[in-house]
Parts: sequence; structure tokens; C-alpha cells
Amino acid sequence: PYTYGDLSSEKFLVMEYVPSIKVNNYAKLDEAGVTVEDREYLAEALAHSYLRQFCSNKFFSTDPHPGNLGIEVFEDGRAPRMVFYDFGQACSLSDDQAGGILEAIESIIDYDAKKSVAAFSRMGVLKDNADLEKVEAKCQQNYDTGKLKVKKRKRRQGSKYQSNVDTDSNTELESRIEQAGKTSKTSGSTSEVND
Repeated sequence: PYTYGDLSSEKFLVMEYVPSIKVNNYAKLDEAGVTVEDREYLAEALAHSYLRQFCSNKFFSTDPHPGNLGIEVFEDGRAPRMVFYDFGQACSLSDDQAGGILEAIESIIDYDAKKSVAAFSRMGVLKDNADLEKVEAKCQQNYDTGKLKVKKRKRRQGSKYQSNVDTDSNTELESRIEQAGKTSKTSGSTSEVND
């Protein structure tokens, strides 16, 4: 939703009203025609949104409960869309935190325990006196025992969302996220998010 900066203050946030259905109101979502395929698409959109918030914008909503997440449904056949409400609880990330999040995700995908520890260190989430060998061994144990599994999502043939998630868009998004993790200089704060 659009934020009305002229009506907002540090203690009061005024946003545009966007009607939606709470993400956990399954009966209303069913009634509105939101399919399993739509829900998979929305789950992926939510994941992409948080990656963009973490790694590109370096500013994210810290309060994503069902009262603050809705699904906007359109009558004209457009795909449903995720709606974030109430950015009253939000947090900024440093360049190292944002880059570390990306490195942690990459290390999980690669089952690379050493890279996981490096990412944790970059994010600043390890205690100063942490036994890095123990942390690495625990990560490796989780990878080896399958406690942490990553599987590539298979796209359904004929999915109505395939055209929205083409290779060029994915490549562009991955490139933007990768670049955000590598750059350490920002040009001031972002007051408006366009995506």
C-alpha cells in the first residue's frame, strides 16, 4: 500500500487501504477462487519479496503475521497479489548482514558448511568466542543427515504463471540480488519501494 508521508510521523503510519483476504483465511480464499497453483505462486512471491527486502532494499518488515499479510484478489483475471500491511515494525540491515543472508542461502543450497560459518560470521550472528569448528561440524552434520534439505521447485506444465516467471526475469532478479550482496555503498536511504 502507498504510504502517506505527509500524514505520517515517527509514531504514526498512514497507508492506503488495500482490501484483501488474510493469508490464513482458507475458506474466503477458496470462495474467492484462489487455487492451489495461485497459493504456490503467492508463496514464491512472498519469498522473493523477502529476499528483495533483505538483500536489495536492506529494509524489511519484522512483523509478517496473518493480520499483516493479505491476498488481493482481482475480478478481471489478474493473478492474486500479496499485500503487506503495517510496516510499523521494520528493520534496516547493514551491507554485511544483507550479503551474509545471501551467502547463507547459497551455502545451504551448496551444502557448504564452511561457507555457512563464513556467512554467519559476516552477518554478525556468532558470539565472539564461538567455536567455529563446532559450528561448522554441526552445519555439516545437518547437511549430511538431511535435516536441512533444499529441493528445486518443479514448475507444472501449462502453469498460468510460467509466462510471469520467465528465464530473463529470473536471471535479472538473481543478478540484482547478487549485485546487492556485493555492493557495499548505498546512496542514502530508500524512502519508497517501487516493487
